[in-house]
Amino acid sequence: MAHRPIFIAGEMKGALYEELSVQFQWHSGFSPSQKQKSMRELHKEAKKVGLKNILEVSTKSERELGRRLSAFRLDVELSGVTSKIECVYQASKVFEKGGPFSELTFVKPIESKRFFRDKKFGMITHFSFQDIEYENLPFHAFYDWLFLRALSSYAPYLEEKLSDIDGFSDIEFNPARSINTQARSMAIIKTLIARNKIYECAEDFDFFREHLMIIEKKTSKQIRLNIA
Repeated sequence: MAHRPIFIAGEMKGALYEELSVQFQWHSGFSPSQKQKSMRELHKEAKKVGLKNILEVSTKSERELGRRLSAFRLDVELSGVTSKIECVYQASKVFEKGGPFSELTFVKPIESKRFFRDKKFGMITHFSFQDIEYENLPFHAFYDWLFLRALSSYAPYLEEKLSDIDGFSDIEFNPARSINTQARSMAIIKTLIARNKIYECAEDFDFFREHLMIIEKKTSKQIRLNIA
């Protein structure tokens, strides 16, 4: 058995997303077919609590929309440079002992993610891309913001496509090992579209970060975390 979260869009007021932990039967193995078996089990258990239509957001999704919304497939433009979300995110990491890593901007997304394996750079202190620095608190803010940048121009399309989605999953995400997930990003986007805030948030990272911190009642204390 395993536990994984389902991310739900927030109401018109309050938090930008809700997180529900669901226990389900896990199918071990790294093949796409095994991941999809686990995903089906997760969705089956989530239906028992009323989440009938869940969109898996990853390359393992059985729905084209879910695969297209993956950080490995979505392009994002930042400071005049366009690349995959995963590459921009990984290239922007700044650790105590290294970074940013601009050479990762145009490699394959999986290569950018694997670059940090077995490397010891210490804690992430912030993010930096094209000489512009971004705070790392809340820890998932920069990652989520890249999704806003990539998808804000598609807001009307997404509003229609996501209208009947009850929640978002990411079978690749293990909250015990990492903090960023495409599922949370999409739940936030659905909320911001409904509140008509997505354009403002996509244009200004600090505006989005402050909005996220206020809504979620985060403290402003700087905490450093090594994010996978």
